[in-house]
Amino acid sequence: RSIGSKLLARVALLASAGVLVCFALLVLRPVTASQAAISSARRRLANRDWAGAEAQFQAAAKFDPLSAEPWIELTRIHYERWRQERGRASDEQFGQAVRSVETAIRLAPSSLEPYRLMGGLWETRAAREEQSWPQATQAYRRCVEIYPTSATLHARLANSLWQSGAHDAARVELRRALELDSLTPHLDKKLPKQERDWIERRLGEREPVPDGSRNGE
Repeated sequence: RSIGSKLLARVALLASAGVLVCFALLVLRPVTASQAAISSARRRLANRDWAGAEAQFQAAAKFDPLSAEPWIELTRIHYERWRQERGRASDEQFGQAVRSVETAIRLAPSSLEPYRLMGGLWETRAAREEQSWPQATQAYRRCVEIYPTSATLHARLANSLWQSGAHDAARVELRRALELDSLTPHLDKKLPKQERDWIERRLGEREPVPDGSRNGE
């Protein structure tokens, strides 16, 4: 029995060691390699080496295909390039930014940052093309579902709704933004004065009355 017990103990020990080795090879090594590539990419970004940074973030995504972080960073790179370029090249960068953030959302569907980035992408594009507001609205709706106590996110949703012409729905979000802003004790989460002033102006506006409804017509 003693020999058998020792043999079983050794087998169990070897099995445990094998599990640890497999864990290191299959989990820790890819994660470590991915983080090293991300660190290299960020150093390149600091030197304005966009192409080098993009290559390193893509390598990080290959090392750790379950991580959303490289795709979030790739979104930011393509976004910045889109803002700087014009014409077809600009459109291609925007498309790559959207595809990158969509990948991040697929990998981290409960994370706020990819949706916030998506909202920002379409909101900025809407400054050039008004038909982009509905996409921004969709992204910001998801943002407030994930982080319902953020005054800033409710204000962003309200703005996209307002710009889309959905003024009644926008007013609901505007009031919620002011309410949350008054409740938070954190200065870094407070709405900027300019944004509060914009909200209060919008809430003070009246919708134009259609001609046919005036004087009982």
